Amino acid sequence: MLFIIASLIFFCEVFILFILDSHVVTIDKPVIKYDLNNVESTVIINESLINNAYNTKLIKDIYANKEKEYLYVLNTVQDSIVDGPGIRYTIFLQGCQHFCEGCHNKQTWALFNKEARVMSILDIINEIKTNPLINGITVSGGEPLMQTYSVDTLLDEVKVQFPEYNIILYTGYTMYYNEWLQQFAFKGKESDKYINSILNKVDYIVDGEFKIGLKDIGLKYRGSSNQRIIDIKGSLKAKEIVLAEV
Repeated sequence: MLFIIASLIFFCEVFILFILDSHVVTIDKPVIKYDLNNVESTVIINESLINNAYNTKLIKDIYANKEKEYLYVLNTVQDSIVDGPGIRYTIFLQGCQHFCEGCHNKQTWALFNKEARVMSILDIINEIKTNPLINGITVSGGEPLMQTYSVDTLLDEVKVQFPEYNIILYTGYTMYYNEWLQQFAFKGKESDKYINSILNKVDYIVDGEFKIGLKDIGLKYRGSSNQRIIDIKGSLKAKEIVLAEV
């Protein structure tokens, strides 16, 4: 009898563990297929991302650069002191294709995330106005260059409303000067008119993927030594990458 009871307890424990395990999901190693030229066909394979994904036409239009009045945002910070000099308004955009090992913002990797929200440019500007101590804007992610039309529109409005603010943009892409086209571009990212316009509005760009093997906690405003803080105005003038000292 004791043997039968013990056996029943054992099988119950195994069954419970099986049920619990089947509901555990992770985004440590996502498998995501992006086709930003055809967002309709984009497949999100990782189970945890499927469970958290929702799909709206507006979000698709943001990624496809068909929408300029809204951004798809994971989070905003109204008093950041780690994303550039001074006290900054930092906006973390949803969506990223880099999947850096050791990334501290893995929740931005998915194209669609139920924890993210669509924010209008007007709402963002009004949120910035609530903190009179802010002296700069940082656009981070995620990958901001996945929402170039909307980012460009936001920066237009920032320049009008807060002309004294300096602007920093983070990107996982590596910036370089294309001698053939006589303009700056980003390796692995197709250039468009919005990117060129963004470059004429930002003061600094922090470029490059985070490399965990090059991690350096002593660096200012970046995580690994391959990443650079680029002086955009100086670079545009010199037609070559000019590093900034901030």
